[in-house]
Amino acid sequence: MQIAAAPDAGNPAEPAASLPRAVSVALTEFEIETYDLGGVGVLDITSAWLFVRDNPNVCRFLAMPLEARFARYLVAKCGVDRKRALRMPAEVLARPALAIPIDGTVEMIDGHHRAWARWRKGMGHIDTVVLPSEVLDLLLAAGSRRLQPDRGRSV
Repeated sequence: MQIAAAPDAGNPAEPAASLPRAVSVALTEFEIETYDLGGVGVLDITSAWLFVRDNPNVCRFLAMPLEARFARYLVAKCGVDRKRALRMPAEVLARPALAIPIDGTVEMIDGHHRAWARWRKGMGHIDTVVLPSEVLDLLLAAGSRRLQPDRGRSV
């Protein structure tokens, strides 16, 4: 899926005014959270959001388009519980998603339920924070291993 810049996002180094606030709100009510990204390993999502809070100037802030094909993928491959997603209040749906470039594609690592619910409610996009790929190894949860995709062995 291609992620396009928000139409009026301005300079990518200067995030939209609402995104840092949304990140701050997300961090006031978080629990330690992880995300199992298949062969990559288990990512520490809590640390990822803390990285965004402390380093917004190295992140990209984009608008990810929401389409039916992506919504089907979220349910089939990412385990989105549609009933849970539809119960999310507006303030939760306003929070951005989190993504990181991995092996040539941008992978959403947080916000799957929010993205699906926004699509279902007819919203055309979800604001998304894209981390720099260089932080991937820093986000691997303790004991998790990253696999070399071309060799299938751990590093």
